[in-house]
Amino acid sequence: STGAATLVGIMSPGVGSDAGLAFIPDPASSAEASVVASLRLQAGPNPFTHATHFSYALGAPGHATLRVFDLAGRRVATLSDEMQNAGAHQVSWEARGADSPATPAGVYFVRLEVAGRSETLKVVRTD
Repeated sequence: STGAATLVGIMSPGVGSDAGLAFIPDPASSAEASVVASLRLQAGPNPFTHATHFSYALGAPGHATLRVFDLAGRRVATLSDEMQNAGAHQVSWEARGADSPATPAGVYFVRLEVAGRSETLKVVRTD
């Protein structure tokens, strides 16, 4: 089934015209909305040299995919692609690609996808 959600803009005082966007699930919508209610993808350390850790939380059990992409949009690694229980999750990345020994220093994007929603985070690998 398809859950309803409202897209809202949030203006922070003193930020000027920058506005953040957030999906606010309709309480009457399906369980999919509760899966994504608390994604909050975070990375640390960031920037990093050899490894970093990603953390996020699922509001309900669901299929979660966590992938790393380079600046050209090429998939570098898939860190998770499985059903996961509700609650906090942590995944480590040792800055290695699927078929390569080590990724070069640079900017990468980490994308978490759950129940048709996604969250992307920028991470920086230094030498």
